[in-house]
Order: sequence, then C-alpha cells, then structure tokens
Amino acid sequence: MATEYNRIIYNVKRPSPKALLVSFPMYMFRLKTRKFEYGVDFFQKAVLMFKSRPGISNSTIAACLGLEEDLVNEVQGVLAYSGYISPDGLLTPHGLEMINNLDTIVVDKNKEELGYIFQFVDRDDYYPFYIKNLGEEPNLNSKQEIIDGTKGDGKDRTRVPFPLDFISDKKRNLPFPNERVIFDIISKSGKEGVFSEKLSVAELGRELSLSFVPEKPEPILVQVCTYIYLPQKEDETYEPEWQVLDPFGKGNNSRLKFYLESFRDSTFKKEIARQFEGVETIDGKSFAEYTKFIEKQVEFIKEEDFGVEFGGLDSNLQQFLISVIRNLFTLRQYKY
Repeated sequence: MATEYNRIIYNVKRPSPKALLVSFPMYMFRLKTRKFEYGVDFFQKAVLMFKSRPGISNSTIAACLGLEEDLVNEVQGVLAYSGYISPDGLLTPHGLEMINNLDTIVVDKNKEELGYIFQFVDRDDYYPFYIKNLGEEPNLNSKQEIIDGTKGDGKDRTRVPFPLDFISDKKRNLPFPNERVIFDIISKSGKEGVFSEKLSVAELGRELSLSFVPEKPEPILVQVCTYIYLPQKEDETYEPEWQVLDPFGKGNNSRLKFYLESFRDSTFKKEIARQFEGVETIDGKSFAEYTKFIEKQVEFIKEEDFGVEFGGLDSNLQQFLISVIRNLFTLRQYKY
C-alpha cells in the first residue's frame, strides 16, 4: 500500500546533468513563536560594513579581507536574499539595522510567525535547521507526477522521485521534540553557538514564546524530495563522490548523506551505481571504476590500520571512519 503524505516538500532545482531525484518520509512539527530573525555573522557584518560605502567592489572587499572573491559574492547573495542588500549592491535600511546585531536574534514581540522542525522517521534525530518557509507545494498531474515546468512543445515536464522505501519500512513512533531540542535547532540554524552563553532554555522560552500548532504536538508525515548528484567540473567531467542537495536550499547536506548511507541498503546502492555508472570522473575513470577502486583501497586501509578490531566498533563509528578514509585517500591521491 502506498504511503499517504500530508504534504510534498519540493524546493530544489536539478543541480547537475547527472542527478537522481529521490524522496523519503519525515515527521514535521509546526511551531508558533514571536517573529524573530538572526543577526549577521562576522563575514556578513564585514561585507555589510564595506557595502555601506558606495562604490566598493567585491574584488576590493575580497582583497581587504583576505578572501576569495567567489566567497564574497556568495556572502553578498545571502545578504541580498535576506533583504540586507539591494539588487544594485547597496545597503538597504534593514541592512543598516543589522550591522548592529552581530551573533544575536532580533525579536518582534508584537508579531507571531510559524516555523517547522523535521524529525527522521526511524530514529530520535532531527534535520539540523529550523525552517520558516516550506515553499510552495508542487503541482501534480493525474498520475501524481511532479510538474516541473514545460517542454519545448508546451507539454508538462514531469519528475518522478525514486522512493527510498528502505526508510519508509523503518518508520516508527518516536518521542516528540522538547524545548531544549527545539531551541538547540533554532540556535544552530543561525550560527554555531549563537545562544550557548547568552540565553538559557528558560530565557529563550520567554523571548520567543514557543508553542506547538496545534497545542498538542502531532507529527505530520511529509514526503521530502531532493537530488543526489555528481557535481560537474569545468572540463565537463564529474566529481567522483556523490552529494546530497539540502531539501531547503542550503547547499550540500553532508549530514543527510551520512543518514542515507547509514542504512546500507543494497537497492539504493545499485540505483546510484545504475544512474552514474558510465560517467567520467577523475583520471579518466568512470564512476563505476572509481567506486570499485576506492572501495578496494578503503578495505586495504581498514585491514592495515584497524585489523579485526574494526568489526567490533559501533556501526555509526564504522560508517564515520569509512567516510573519513575515503575522503583522505581521495585528497591525497588526486589532490581533490
């Protein structure tokens, strides 16, 4: 029997020609707080201060701060999205206000807003960011396919996510998130440790006036869609390690990749191999050749450095160490 979802989360665009759209279930909790926004971090504040002086280019800012210009462009994009910088690169009145709000939250006690946290359906763990905007629900055709624009002939272009049924099969009832969990997620959604030494859980409760909607917490089962993909390089070959696009537009999500890999599902692994099998990666190796090669190297290093003791380690620790070994080997071998 097909799972019935209360909502489909689909906020992502195809990030690469070699990409696989997937879907998996999560529990969503709807919360109400006083309206708040995050202050700016150190680099954002630095860029804002430069932008308060008209005529300073991003290349000049990069040189003054000792950063790559691409990073300054990225920071400016975040600031523009937040309404702190206008499309012509000048500071907005709101941006001027935020210069004085480094590593804080700004609470409007006269207004309220909704926000959301997401819980994995198979374990007492959470998507690491607090979400204020779910985006628009996708349009579906009569076959329940996601309509994602139109083709050249005017017909609908549709997407059908590959369902990660191995997650659905492990769905279970879990404890509801408590205030400490919620405020930890809210704080880390801004900058790491924003509230850690400033506001206690009780003080945050008074500042934000948190409540569930409805009042009794109810997990809402949603279908989350995102892309697993190989990043394309300038020479039109591809990076050899697949990535997971954050479902809410926050770049790559390594924690979500770790989560998906933790199931060690053979069907999932075969589907990724099928999707990317002949794709050219580094040193002329296809994705399949690279995967076979790196797995052989990982096994050798495991045996050489850990021996039989590796099998006695906690499964999450094993997975973490394998990931570290893969990344270190790739960095050393290919300067990747």
